[in-house]
Amino acid sequence: MAGPLYLAIRMIVGMDPEAVREKFTAFAQSHPKLSAKQTRFLSLLQNHIARYGTIEVERLYDDPFTVIDADGPDGVFEQESDLTDLIEIVRSFGPRAEERPEKTRTRGINTVVTGI
Repeated sequence: MAGPLYLAIRMIVGMDPEAVREKFTAFAQSHPKLSAKQTRFLSLLQNHIARYGTIEVERLYDDPFTVIDADGPDGVFEQESDLTDLIEIVRSFGPRAEERPEKTRTRGINTVVTGI
């Protein structure tokens, strides 16, 4: 099944960097005790979304995100609630819930439901 046209266009031209920055700034403000490692991960993710327009949640467990921690976001965010909030942001740049099939993927101690 082909994906939505707006996602194909977004992947070609990227995402408005200001729109991406706003969501990540809101995340940082709601999580004021972020570590340097978490900040680096967020910066990498923010730049990726601004450049490519979207990212699938399961890609957070691949290079370049595993350069910061081999376990991807599970190794960066110890609090499951922080990881859940981050995944909500990632999904906000992807297909709407009704446009993606659900697949459960287990990583480390967390189970993440990913849209593929």
